[in-house]
Amino acid sequence: MRELRLVPAALLVWAIVLATVVTREAWLGLGLLAVAALSMLKFPGPGLTALSLGLAALSTSLVRIHTAPAAFPAAVLARIETSPTMTKTGGWITTLSVDGATVRAFLKQQPPPLGTSVVAQVTSGPADRPGVTPVVLNISELEVVAPPRGFDAWAASVKADFVVACAKHLGPASEGLLPGMVLGDTSAQSLEEKQLFLDTGLSHLTAVSGSNITILTVAAVLLAKAVTLGPRYQVGCAAITLAVFVGLVGFEPSVLRASVTGIVGLLAVLGSAQAEPAHGLSLAVIALLLYDSDLAVSYGFALSVAATAGLIALSPLLYRALARHPLGRRVPDIVLRALAVAIAADLVTMPLVAAMTGRVVLASIIANVLVAAAVAPVTILGLLAVLLPAPLEMLLLRLAEPFTWWIATVARAVAGMPKLQLGAAWALLFAGWLVWLIHKKWAHYLLAGLVLAIPEPRAAETNLESVIQLETIPKDYRAPPGVQAIIVLEPGKPSKRPHVTQDGVPILYPNRDGPVRVLRDGTQHAHRGHF
Repeated sequence: MRELRLVPAALLVWAIVLATVVTREAWLGLGLLAVAALSMLKFPGPGLTALSLGLAALSTSLVRIHTAPAAFPAAVLARIETSPTMTKTGGWITTLSVDGATVRAFLKQQPPPLGTSVVAQVTSGPADRPGVTPVVLNISELEVVAPPRGFDAWAASVKADFVVACAKHLGPASEGLLPGMVLGDTSAQSLEEKQLFLDTGLSHLTAVSGSNITILTVAAVLLAKAVTLGPRYQVGCAAITLAVFVGLVGFEPSVLRASVTGIVGLLAVLGSAQAEPAHGLSLAVIALLLYDSDLAVSYGFALSVAATAGLIALSPLLYRALARHPLGRRVPDIVLRALAVAIAADLVTMPLVAAMTGRVVLASIIANVLVAAAVAPVTILGLLAVLLPAPLEMLLLRLAEPFTWWIATVARAVAGMPKLQLGAAWALLFAGWLVWLIHKKWAHYLLAGLVLAIPEPRAAETNLESVIQLETIPKDYRAPPGVQAIIVLEPGKPSKRPHVTQDGVPILYPNRDGPVRVLRDGTQHAHRGHF
C-alpha cells in the first residue's frame, strides 16, 4: 500500500482547487484544510503532507483568481495559445494570452495557428463555465501582427503540410481522421465527421491524450530494446520521442496534461519498480493542479486521470482474464494488451462521461473495443510519416490507411446501433458487471449479442417540403425559419464532404455532386458515393 500514500493528498488538492475555482472564495477550501489537520491526529505523516500541499493549492488558486482581469479593452494585443477548434455552429474557439492572462475566445472565421501574435477587436462577456478568468471574449475582427516564430512556426508548417499530404494520398474516410489521430489537428474534418465520432464515443481518438503519449513512448522503448540498447538509452529514446511529439502538437495545457498522464501510463505498461504508477499519477495530479488551476474544472483532465487510473488498476486484471480465455489463447499478445487497455479506459471513464453529459451510449464500448488494435499502428505510422521525407511519407500514409478506414467504418456501423443510454449509477453498475463477465470468461456472449444487434444503417430520406434555390450562396448565409434545405446551382468540382449552413441546414450542390439524399438523422449521402 506504500504506492498509495500520496492518493489522499492528490484528492485533497483537487478538491480544494475545484472548490476555490467554482466558488471563487476560500471558505470551502479552508474547511477541507481543517479536515486534513484533524487527520494528523491519527495519520501524522500523510496528514502533514496533505495539509501542506492543500495549503499551497489554496494559495495559488486564490492568487490566480484575484489577479485575473474581470474585463478587457475593446482592442487587445494577444497571442494564440491553443490550437483552434470548430464549434457545432461553424464558429471557432481558441485561447488567447493577453498581458499574462489566459482567456477563451470565440470568433466566426478560422483563427491563425498556435503562436501567432494578433490584434483583436473584442467584446467581453461572462464565462459559460467556471474558470480562473471569469470572462470570455467574442472577436469581431482579427489582424495578424506577427506569425509564429521558431519552434511554433516549424510546428505549424509541419501540420499544414501533413494535412495537405493526407488530402492528396488518402481517401475521404481517412484524410481528416489521420491528422486528428496523430497531431490532434481536426481542421480537415467536417462537422458531420466530428459529430459521428462524438456520437460513437470515438472523439477521444482525435484529441491529444495520454494514450497517444503512452503508445509512442512504449514503441520507442521497445524499438530501443530490440536493438539491444540498455535501460538508460531506452528512457532516452522515450524522452526524445515525447519531446518531438509535444513540439509538433504545441505547448498547450491539454498537451501538457496528456504528456504527464502518458508518462504515468508508460510506467504502468513497463511495470516500473523504481517509480510506482499510482504514486506517479498522484504526483502528476498535484503538480498539474499547482501549475494550472483551470485543470480542476476540465473534463479532459478528469477523463485523463480516470483513464490512467484504470490503466494502472484494471488493465492488468483484464489482460490476465483475456489471456486465460479459450479465444484469447489464439490472439497475439500485443492485441490482448491493446484490448485490455481500451476496455479498462472505457469502463473507468464511462460513469464519469455519464455524470458529465447525463447519459452514456453503450454502443461506444463496442466501438472502442473494435478499434483498439488499430489505434497504435495509426499513431506510430502517422508520426513517422510526419517526420520522414515525401516518398517515405506517402508509403507510410498508405500503410496507415487501412487502419483509419477500419476506424471510420466501425464508427458508421456503430452509429446505427440502438441508442441504449445509461445514467451515471447504471453506467457504474454495468461497468462492474462487464468486468465480472470478463473474469468469468462470459463477456464474449454479451459483446457478440450487442454486435448482432447492429441494424443496417437506416436510409430513410427526409421529406423536403420547404426548399429554397439559389444561384450562389454567401459565406455566412442563414436560412429563413422553416427551410429544410438549400439548393445551390453553382457549378464546380465535386465536394469531399457535405455542406451545411451555420445553423445546420443542408446545402445541396446538384451541379457539383449530382443527386444527394438527406436522411432523417441529418446526414447526406451523394449518389456518386464520394460522401
